[in-house]
Amino acid sequence: MNSIGKTPARGGSRTRALAYVGALAHACASAGDRARIRTHAFAFTLAFALLLALTACLLAGCSGSSSDVPGHYTISEQSISASGASNPQDVVIVTAASQGQAFRLPVSALSHAMAAIESESYVGYLVPDGSDLRGKVYAGTKNSERAKEDELSSFKSDYLRAACDARDTTGSIDLLAALNKAAGQLNARSGDGAKTICVVSSGLANTGLLATSQELLAADPQGVVEQLRTIGAIWDYRDITVIFYGLGQSTGNQAIPASAKKSLENLYAGIVRAGGGEAVVATDALEALGCDGELPDTSIVDLRADSLDIPALAKGESTQIVLDSAVLTFKGDSAEYADETQSINVLGEIARVAMSGGYKVAVEGYTADSPSRSDEFLKVLSQNRANAVADSLSLLGVPAGNITATGCGSEGSSSMASGSFNESQAQVDRRVVITLANAG
Repeated sequence: MNSIGKTPARGGSRTRALAYVGALAHACASAGDRARIRTHAFAFTLAFALLLALTACLLAGCSGSSSDVPGHYTISEQSISASGASNPQDVVIVTAASQGQAFRLPVSALSHAMAAIESESYVGYLVPDGSDLRGKVYAGTKNSERAKEDELSSFKSDYLRAACDARDTTGSIDLLAALNKAAGQLNARSGDGAKTICVVSSGLANTGLLATSQELLAADPQGVVEQLRTIGAIWDYRDITVIFYGLGQSTGNQAIPASAKKSLENLYAGIVRAGGGEAVVATDALEALGCDGELPDTSIVDLRADSLDIPALAKGESTQIVLDSAVLTFKGDSAEYADETQSINVLGEIARVAMSGGYKVAVEGYTADSPSRSDEFLKVLSQNRANAVADSLSLLGVPAGNITATGCGSEGSSSMASGSFNESQAQVDRRVVITLANAG
């Protein structure tokens, strides 16, 4: 079985380092040499110990050197409690960490892994790009209680770091194959303990039987599940609980309409239930890892935006349409649409209604608050985005004289309300609000 991490246990490494410098000291002839060697040995050992402590504490999601660098984050073992999943269990985390799906692993998912480690059960992880599932069973080998604690802590740190560092290498995502691989590994384990798979993914796939397409999402999920069952593509999920985190959420330029989110939830939950397992769709809003640019490129799936419900307006009436980043997505720090086709489809529907009613159109652009961008920068960015939408509506036929565009910056944003940046809230704060008014 493959080991979880490449970093050796702290206790064993420290022992080998001390043995090495001790042997070096005794190999020297003079007392003076031995004194100098002991001094260097002490310095070496101290530096080595500090390095090990630092390595155990840092769990880097992507490359970076401080917590201020996007994509770099620290998870403290003490912040992850296994009390919510106290029964012995085997656990696999499936994480689709590629562009558009680079989520931080939620603490609630890692708590299951911690429970598995503490009960000396199987724990593993994989990414759905065809990579092998990596994992093992923790088994204490030390005698003293202190040594056992150190060994357990080292194993936890190795697992947390390795699971948080797991990345797609090809950009290929086959979530069904990954689910089946995880289920197969858990079924191969003997014992009556609980078996849990934690899936951290948007649910979008670009290869395999469930490569996401508009046709797949428009189909009856139960009908798709029945087809998969007929061809033997659903494995045995009996006695397995699969918890889905992030279905219908995206960290990159892919906008996922509400109807597509619901379809993905029904599809993957239906697969697990068809295999005899229990499916749980978590409602946690996941945070972006912040390093999509470092990850394998994945193409944007062609998803049509949901139709907008725009009421007819009597004279003097108005209505607001809020287009958040799940509906109208811009590239980072830019007024360029991330998905040109989807954006024009959404704005085209608004333009048709505005033209048919002769409505006035007010466009307001908003950004999320930012720890690294000035208020002036955000104000200009929001104005440019409002202008881009106004220009698109004009090109779609709305008279330019009927359109106004205003940049509101980060007004009303709560992405920094907790004192640190919250990407989930930022996705709500990044929006364009369009007001249609029938002036008569």
